[in-house]
Amino acid sequence: MLYRLHWTEMLSLACRIATLLLVVSTSVYAQGSDEESYNRLVEQAKNGEPSVDFRTMRFLCLRVPSCLPRSTKSQLTELVVTKEPRGLLALCDKLLDQGFVNLEVQATRVAAYQQLGDSSGAARALDLVTRMAGSIMRGRDGKSFEAA
Repeated sequence: MLYRLHWTEMLSLACRIATLLLVVSTSVYAQGSDEESYNRLVEQAKNGEPSVDFRTMRFLCLRVPSCLPRSTKSQLTELVVTKEPRGLLALCDKLLDQGFVNLEVQATRVAAYQQLGDSSGAARALDLVTRMAGSIMRGRDGKSFEAA
């Protein structure tokens, strides 16, 4: 049986389809934009730029599907059992490629540099951890999403 639509129903259906396509394309564009912004902030932080907005970086990480802000239990266990500092740094780099905002891994990098006797590497890593942690605590109570 053939169903015929009245022109007002066709117009309504066309508007719904157009709205759906607009929403889908906007969300895909926003994801790409978020990922680009996150990657740009990570590169700035790696280069030691002092103006990096770590709060924005943390929120972007939550919106980017490929960013893991926390380590899994097995990854944390691997960090604990890795005793050789160079191997520990390699593991940290691998985990930070998955989520640069991971404070546990960032703090572990400080310890690894200290074990190697690399005071400048330890100082850079500690500065990064301090600024990242400061972005969490600065002027906010952390009790709501807006104050995170």
